[in-house]
Amino acid sequence: MDDIDTPEGLQETTDNIAKHCGIGGLRVNSKKTETMAVGKDSTQHPLPKDKSLNITVDGHPVKQVTQFTYLGATITSDGKIDKEISVRIGKATGAFNQLNNVWKNQNISINNKIRIYVAAVITILTYGCEVWNTTQTQTRRLETFHQYCLRRILRVRWFHRKRNEEVLERASISTLADIVTTKRLRWFGHVSRMPDDRLPKYLLEYWTGPRTLR
Repeated sequence: MDDIDTPEGLQETTDNIAKHCGIGGLRVNSKKTETMAVGKDSTQHPLPKDKSLNITVDGHPVKQVTQFTYLGATITSDGKIDKEISVRIGKATGAFNQLNNVWKNQNISINNKIRIYVAAVITILTYGCEVWNTTQTQTRRLETFHQYCLRRILRVRWFHRKRNEEVLERASISTLADIVTTKRLRWFGHVSRMPDDRLPKYLLEYWTGPRTLR
């Protein structure tokens, strides 16, 4: 396997991909291909020399970006998930607002409304959460959105002075942190049962050696 941790290795890998695509009658479009270096300095402009990539496809330069969307998830060059959290909340908000008629319908039970909320909103909000490395601030943002939606569904207003725990108990639902943890553990078990030659299993057990604390 080529070493893609270096610009030279990444260029070699890119050349091999283009070569084998050509054998199959396919062509890599350099205008639709992007590169990204991940690191704490990778969002600076101009990019530091050690973070600048000059990758080409068939002699044509490839654009270097600081973020892109892959399989529906937003990946940024700083390795953080703040942008992804914002995108998830934005999309979940749109899905929640589209169901306003459901939340206002008094003929639908609270239990069914919560089930719809979990299926149509929570799934969007937590998409890809199995690999999130959330901070306390990011978790609070998710919990705030979660509480906002539940209070709208339950018709709980600020002057009712209901604690978050009471809202969760009335809705018979867990905190967002617990929901994310459950999804992570489910994915961990799935990866643990994979054959050793599977890439997710390899990355799960990959060890970079001891780290020195400063």
